[in-house]
Amino acid sequence: MSEGSKTQIRLLAHPLRPHMVCRALLKMGIEVVANDDPADAFHERYDAAREYALDGRKKDDWWYLQREDMQAASRFITQGVSPDDWEKGVSLSVAEIDDGAEVFHLRLLYVDLMVPLHPRIQAPPTTDLREPEFLLFKV
Repeated sequence: MSEGSKTQIRLLAHPLRPHMVCRALLKMGIEVVANDDPADAFHERYDAAREYALDGRKKDDWWYLQREDMQAASRFITQGVSPDDWEKGVSLSVAEIDDGAEVFHLRLLYVDLMVPLHPRIQAPPTTDLREPEFLLFKV
């Protein structure tokens, strides 16, 4: 890159075991809920997510969405990551999207990972997702 001959770097993040990533994201999402209200994390609405996250039992299909900002990744590679980048670029949150259904969102600098905490939330249509920016993993 220093000679100017490279204009683009691609970081491919394809997990070998997406079901394990999904389970880890679900566990993190339930932990965010527990951080806000420990008793709420044991509510029955999280039973399916908790069962799949903790022991791999699933009755429903699960999915997670990965979004990568390649321009930001390139900037972090070429210019480094500042303390301010770390503070603003790493977050964990749970958001209600519809009728009490919640989604966990993990932001890691240039990657966003989202997983529903309720199996009734359907994955977005793949026709609406542009690769390589968006990758949908169904597990």
